[in-house]
Amino acid sequence: MDEEVNNLLAPIYYNIENPSSFSSTNKLYHIVNADGGKIGYHKIKRWLNAQDNYSLQKTPRRSFKRLRVYTTGIGNLMDVDLIQVSNLSQWNSGYNFILVAIDCFSRRLWMQASKSKKGVDIAKAFEKILQSAKVDKIRSDVDGCFKSKVV
Repeated sequence: MDEEVNNLLAPIYYNIENPSSFSSTNKLYHIVNADGGKIGYHKIKRWLNAQDNYSLQKTPRRSFKRLRVYTTGIGNLMDVDLIQVSNLSQWNSGYNFILVAIDCFSRRLWMQASKSKKGVDIAKAFEKILQSAKVDKIRSDVDGCFKSKVV
């Protein structure tokens, strides 16, 4: 079976005049099956990974470890952070900060603009967000703007 796959794919893949030469698994699969070949996607993928010029040029995908977040439902846990956009304040009516709140379960996002980092302004932004978002716990980074007595 491997010899059949090699005999069918090698002339297509290594022929420079062929439009699907040195191409991806998906494109090679469509070309082979359009010509009447009956080779599955996974066999083509396995054959391509065995070819040196495909596997050496393929960029490795790396997934980053992330901390697990345990929530029981919508509105249980909300992440809050402040984004500084002072470089754009001349175009957005003098707003220098955006308060961002994300529900960890549903990944719904709320944003509210604020002119300063003062506790009063952040508290007003929180009030506007909490009018539409019902939440049990709020989690934020270790930043001074959320430690104010007003907030």
